[in-house]
Amino acid sequence: MKTKQLREGDLLFYSFSRPAVEDGDFRHFLDTFGLENLPRDQALRPLCNSIVFILDGYDHDTREIYEIPHVRQFCTSFSQAWPFWLFACNLEWPSLQAFTFSCLPCLRVIKRDGAGLLQVQYPPQELGKFLEPHFAGMNLLFERAGMTEAENRQRTQQILEFYQRDWTSFAQMTSP
Repeated sequence: MKTKQLREGDLLFYSFSRPAVEDGDFRHFLDTFGLENLPRDQALRPLCNSIVFILDGYDHDTREIYEIPHVRQFCTSFSQAWPFWLFACNLEWPSLQAFTFSCLPCLRVIKRDGAGLLQVQYPPQELGKFLEPHFAGMNLLFERAGMTEAENRQRTQQILEFYQRDWTSFAQMTSP
């Protein structure tokens, strides 16, 4: 099982191909990381804050990833099938934000002509509605891993800070 090979602090870059996204196919991920396949106790701890999701094959699409309808459908379906993003996703990379934006029904992307992304707007209650089952999933995995309430509160605070972060400078640093 791949999760047993992770060590605390390791990053796992998990890539979904464009054909998999277009087909809504995340079975391979669930075969490895579905709840029934995850370890318990100390063996589960390294999965916390370890995954960076990548959607391959969209580099030449001029839209933001969360503006693409089949990406939005894929992320929404994936989110419902695996509500453990808040436990597993690494908060030092913006992939969780892009995946989250893809799941929000009323998303407004404001751009300046020729200047790229300026701002993403959404009703705050939609983010809350999205986060609710994911916090429940996170809590379930915290219990399963035998992690403390203090660790859970710390992760919750980190997640709230994550969603307030401006990722513009990150995008500029990682652009070729």
